[in-house]
Amino acid sequence: MQGVIAAIVAFFFTCILFPKLVKNQTQFYAAFAMILLIILLGMLENLFVGYIGFLRFLDFMSGLLTLGAMLMLVLATGGLSVKDLSGEFKNAFEVIRRGESDKEVIVPLTGEVPKTKKRDDVVESGVLPISPTAEKKSEEHSSIPLE
Repeated sequence: MQGVIAAIVAFFFTCILFPKLVKNQTQFYAAFAMILLIILLGMLENLFVGYIGFLRFLDFMSGLLTLGAMLMLVLATGGLSVKDLSGEFKNAFEVIRRGESDKEVIVPLTGEVPKTKKRDDVVESGVLPISPTAEKKSEEHSSIPLE
C-alpha cells in the first residue's frame, strides 16, 4: 500500500511541475486533501500501535482515501466529471459484454420495397443519367458542330 501512495504523491508532484496536465483544479485539490489525510492516518497508526481494532480502521480509511485520491487525480487530469467517467465505464462494460465497439443497428422488416429514384428525381438532384443510345449518337457525330 505504501508503494501505491508513493506513486500517487509522485504523480501529484508531476502535476505541480507540469500544470497543463491538470484540467480540473477542484478535483486536483480534492486529491491533495486526500493525500494529506492519508499521511495523517499514517502518523496516527504510528501513535496507536497497541490498539489492533483502531489500526484496522485506520488502514481501511487509508485504503478508501487512496482509491479516492487516485480517482480524483484521473478525473483532474482527464478533464472528466464523475458522471462522464461512469458513462465511459458503462460503455466499456457493454463493449466487453458484446465483443464489439459499434452498437447493433436493427432494421425493422415492414414488407415495403425501397423506392427507386425516378428520372425526375435524378434531374432535380442535378445528375443526368447517360443512356447507351446517347453514347452511340455522340460517337456517330464526332465532328465539332460549327453552329
